[in-house]
Amino acid sequence: VDAMVSPTPFTLRQAPETVQAAVTRIDRITSRLTGVALNYDPAAHVYKSVDGKPYLSGSKFPDRFYEPFDKKMAIEMVQKAYPDSKVTPEQLLEIWGTNGDISTNFGTAVHAALENYIKFNKMGDLIAGKDKEGKPKANKALSKNPFFSKLVNDYVEKFGIEGLLSEEFIADNDGHCGRVDAIKIVDKDKKIVRIVDFKTDTNLFEKKYQKKDSPFKGVIKENTLLTYHRFQMSYYAHILMQFGYTTE
Repeated sequence: VDAMVSPTPFTLRQAPETVQAAVTRIDRITSRLTGVALNYDPAAHVYKSVDGKPYLSGSKFPDRFYEPFDKKMAIEMVQKAYPDSKVTPEQLLEIWGTNGDISTNFGTAVHAALENYIKFNKMGDLIAGKDKEGKPKANKALSKNPFFSKLVNDYVEKFGIEGLLSEEFIADNDGHCGRVDAIKIVDKDKKIVRIVDFKTDTNLFEKKYQKKDSPFKGVIKENTLLTYHRFQMSYYAHILMQFGYTTE
């Protein structure tokens, strides 16, 4: 928003100043499956109720019960294990940071390739056209990158995409919400669904430990990355079950 500042007697001969007022875009989103409406700040990735109550998203829920990565301790362990390497904390942080960026960007690309095809595969077929021999060309919603196109085709062949709602927003009335990678409608009338979550970890059985005061520590005893992900999926299931859904 541009606002012209009124000139004072001392600034009449100066060019008018322009003040840029920061504007935050807020989207109103309503869950198709639960009917709950929230305000969403896409820049900050923050959800709030219409009256301003903060909501916790499913992606942030598991971190409440798990220990964060201790960089300081990890650096000390590496330096102690490899004293001849002369590695510095700055070098280790750069290595880990770059590897983290690679992993994050790869995961984002995988999600995008799957989401694009799930959402637009029918339209992608319609606008694909045909080659000189009259055969249908490649689906336009399918990535041209051979790795991602194979990944999507393999997923479709193994699981199918019929009844799949991509990037589906859900929320309840108690401060819980999330955007699920996909929700498969198994039986619409009986309200039976399946929660789908795409993960691109290299090792789902990598060790990941709950906090000492986690209320789930005595119930969930496995200390793996897979269990960590199950917290998020169970969180989504909890939201849907409040509205009469059965989650397979």
